[in-house]
Amino acid sequence: MVGRILDALDKSPYRDNTLVVLVSDNGYHMGQKDYKFKNSAWEESAHIPMVIAGPGIARGQTCYTPVSLIDLYPTFIDFCGLSKQAPPAPKLDGFSLVPLLKNPEAEKWDGPDVALTSVIPQDLKTGKEGIVPKN
Repeated sequence: MVGRILDALDKSPYRDNTLVVLVSDNGYHMGQKDYKFKNSAWEESAHIPMVIAGPGIARGQTCYTPVSLIDLYPTFIDFCGLSKQAPPAPKLDGFSLVPLLKNPEAEKWDGPDVALTSVIPQDLKTGKEGIVPKN
């Protein structure tokens, strides 16, 4: 379906002013480190596919700088040239990815050197999320 959407965009009058963002959910650990669930603090659980394309964005490049999904909204604000602090909006969390999108090899941006993630406590035996009772 992604190909169909991109084909339709390519034929539309919006092809030269549209930002395309493709992200996915993180995957399950399939036995790595004897773990079979989804949430962990390990890098494998925090990685997700993220592809961003559009006008003014470097084509065919890979950026290895860790970023977070919380950075997408500030990126959209920046990309569209909208005010970052339109009253009475609170300060945005996250950082714009635009510098990385324009020059991925520079690996310079205002954001941190690590990605933001969270882990919900879960029982390793059952996989149930929530507060894990101590035995």
